Amino acid sequence: MRHRFDRARAHLEGRGAILVVAGIYAVFILYMQYSKHRWVITRPDTFRDFLPILHVELSVYLLLVIALVSFVRSHALSFLMLSLYYLISLCDWCAWFIINRPFHFADIQRAIEFVNFFPGFAFMGPDMALRLGIMLLSMAPAAFLIGKFPGRENKTWGRLVANAGLVCLGCYVILLPYLIGSYDLRQNSLVRMVGEIRYEYRLRHTPVSGADINKVLGACQDRSGGIFTPVARDANIVIFVLETTPYRYYEDSIKRFSRQIHDAFHVNAWMMDEHYSTYPESDRAILSIMTGKYPPLERGSGWVRSYDYAGSLPRVLKEAGYKTIMLSTAPLDFHDNRHMMEALGFETIIDSSLAKKALTIRGDVRMFERTKLYDADRELILKAQEIIASHPTHRYLLAIVPQASHAPFQRPPRYVGDGSQASLIQANAGWQVEQIREIIGALSRHGQLDRTWVIVTGDHGLRHPAETNLFTDLNRLSADTFHVPFLLFARKVLPPTVRRPTSHIDITPTILDLLGIPYPPYAYQGRNLGRGCARSIFWLGGDYLPVSGFTNQGRYFMENRNLGLVLKGPRFDFSPDRKSGAERCTESEQRFVAYNLNLIKRLLMDSDD
Repeated sequence: MRHRFDRARAHLEGRGAILVVAGIYAVFILYMQYSKHRWVITRPDTFRDFLPILHVELSVYLLLVIALVSFVRSHALSFLMLSLYYLISLCDWCAWFIINRPFHFADIQRAIEFVNFFPGFAFMGPDMALRLGIMLLSMAPAAFLIGKFPGRENKTWGRLVANAGLVCLGCYVILLPYLIGSYDLRQNSLVRMVGEIRYEYRLRHTPVSGADINKVLGACQDRSGGIFTPVARDANIVIFVLETTPYRYYEDSIKRFSRQIHDAFHVNAWMMDEHYSTYPESDRAILSIMTGKYPPLERGSGWVRSYDYAGSLPRVLKEAGYKTIMLSTAPLDFHDNRHMMEALGFETIIDSSLAKKALTIRGDVRMFERTKLYDADRELILKAQEIIASHPTHRYLLAIVPQASHAPFQRPPRYVGDGSQASLIQANAGWQVEQIREIIGALSRHGQLDRTWVIVTGDHGLRHPAETNLFTDLNRLSADTFHVPFLLFARKVLPPTVRRPTSHIDITPTILDLLGIPYPPYAYQGRNLGRGCARSIFWLGGDYLPVSGFTNQGRYFMENRNLGLVLKGPRFDFSPDRKSGAERCTESEQRFVAYNLNLIKRLLMDSDD
């Protein structure tokens, strides 16, 4: 027995550099696991509660170290493998602190795109930046030790390291009986990441039943008894997709604006009291508006080139003889958005020249001076008025997508307020509705208001603490993220305000119905806004948020798979406050929530569905 022990120690003496490097990395890996659970994941109360969690993290790493020390003779290869594990752990640590979910390799491409186009968001608190810097710098002395470790020439050093390694291993073995009873391998960072990849793989390779999908999305496809009589076959369509419009902060401005428009132009407004975006990102939200479908859940932007855009609103209207025009202040090169707009069927795409002036490129880094985007929005509105004047008789679809009111929120022209986030959002709400007023005024001046339908909605609401301090909890679904305004203005007798939940996917079929343009049953996942339907409406976090949810039969549900947090409530409010009425789901309800969310995710995992 002693002979074997001496042989093991002799082997370790020659691997002293690898043991020291493994020890340095182990300290930081354990700290990452501790801080993730301390601030984001399980939030244990005592250090004793942390021991099983740290044990799970260390055990997998220890297996790697033992394998490298036992079977890999190359110091360089061992250092490379340890550093790779360490960097993956570091990326996972950052992912948890930024978006509260495990790291995915697609996050690297997303981060590069984000930093390239929106460097203003590419910042972190000084405390976290310091920690990240220390962890990265720790790799430098580790690399130095591989080549210069004294144990190679000095046997005393090698023996000391070997003995220390054996002592640490012995202490760990002594603790095993205490730790093994609470061992949960799912708490390991690498296992979590692999688990997410396996979860997505299963979603992609599980067939979807059409009957189940129709049941979840709503089987009501009866279009008899139209709510718009007679249909407006020659109507122009103007769609405003306002930027970052949390309904709670826009409600007063929108309702006051509706009354003012009615008094000034004798135009009625049809309002949705509970209208929701589908996804907390502009491009996929716009896709839902224009296609009547939930957006694909492919990570990254590769789906843009492979998506099936058949049946999109611009394509259908272009076939019906409409001019289709998109005006945008947003950078259309981001996420390949220009190609998406072209594929949707917009034959004329115009982005503001002033928006380009707000963009400066230093090296390969794009910097936006966001205050200049208000001038770009003004240019956009003036261009829209020119288009209206130049189409006195020809029918058109005009989509207007401003950008200046994007977070981080700036002070719009003529701002009066205390500078708080709520004040800035409300001021930007006033700024955006003033732009809509000008467009309605132009339609009136050119005699087109009687035959034009003006639709006003938002892309999404508040999404992340980095954008505003009004958003505080990434672990729970928030109505401030998905609840957005919806109004339809027309010189018609319109139905009363709709109180039930509606979605962006309902906009395209509603427009086609009011124009009297036929479409096949189940061509769209949405339905006419004016007809009730037994269905679920989904809110998809995708890779932007770690939570998703839906409403069904007056009940509201959310799921955070990473934390095992599944909640229900009588309204869209899952805050920990008791007044919200939110509570944990029973086991049967958890299965119901998982079934519905997995079903819609399977449908949306393939972008050609």
